[in-house]
Amino acid sequence: MIITDEHRMTLIKVMQRAAQVDISELMETELLRGAGGRVSPARAFDTLGDIKAIKEWDPDIPYRAIHWGLSLKENPMKKMAVVRKRENRIDWCLVHDASITMDFGTLDLTKRAFGLALGAIFSQAALKKCDRVAEVVFDDKKIGVLLEDASTEEMVLVGLAYDPANSLLRIPIDPSKNGISMSMTQLPEDRGIVPIISDFLQLLRKDRKGRLTEAAQSAREAITRASRFHTVLGCIIEDPRECWFPDSQAEITMQDSSGARDTMTFAEANALMAADRTARLAELKAFFEEIRCPFAVFSPDDDAPEMRRKLLELMILAAATLG
Repeated sequence: MIITDEHRMTLIKVMQRAAQVDISELMETELLRGAGGRVSPARAFDTLGDIKAIKEWDPDIPYRAIHWGLSLKENPMKKMAVVRKRENRIDWCLVHDASITMDFGTLDLTKRAFGLALGAIFSQAALKKCDRVAEVVFDDKKIGVLLEDASTEEMVLVGLAYDPANSLLRIPIDPSKNGISMSMTQLPEDRGIVPIISDFLQLLRKDRKGRLTEAAQSAREAITRASRFHTVLGCIIEDPRECWFPDSQAEITMQDSSGARDTMTFAEANALMAADRTARLAELKAFFEEIRCPFAVFSPDDDAPEMRRKLLELMILAAATLG
């Protein structure tokens, strides 16, 4: 992975954008703690921490939880398991889309860089609470990078420098799958908060007959499975200017998914692209609502108060889903 001066300059812009929105006080409330506070049974019987309680072992308790010394002392005929106190820490896994469609940008930041700024907001707030934060970066077809125990700046820099064309970073996968579906296999074993930061176009790929491709269906199923165990947050990144052409009376030739071509003016193309964007967002919203997964639409146009409002609403939805 090659890190250039341009990446370092963009890192400064990303961190400046992230610094404008501080949600660390949310981390002090039960709202956010509850969103990721679901603990797998195995974690309650960890090998670390002070002893909280002793109970008779049963098959649902991990075998490593047996304290043989206490078993001999309490009841030599039975195995005794130890419930240990554990810190109120949450596992976070930031899932970043580095596909070519995320490199569009008409403002100071591309969609990819803006998504990394959003991830930096989550990361900074989590690290202040000493939560464990990991990052998965993927592109259209493959997982690129899995990063653990890194600083927020390192995660942003890796996300910026990730190049889908670099085959050394790509893990080969089944062609019927894509980056989103494979990134879901990298989530932590323990339940946590998983913001997926993407334009989610991989969920909308259709064949010439208008049906979802096998890879798109695989991505939807992967997110659905992940949301049953983790608190998945759908962070939809979109730039309204991506569906806009400059005002002009000239004509343009458009091609739809079936391969059909049509000649129209720029104004007509803008109207068509705007309708397509509306339909795309509606389809994504319908998917997330169907699987009861909290989601929000973020844009580089959002200022700091608007981003904070959306993040607050997102966490309220996450807490409500668990209730």
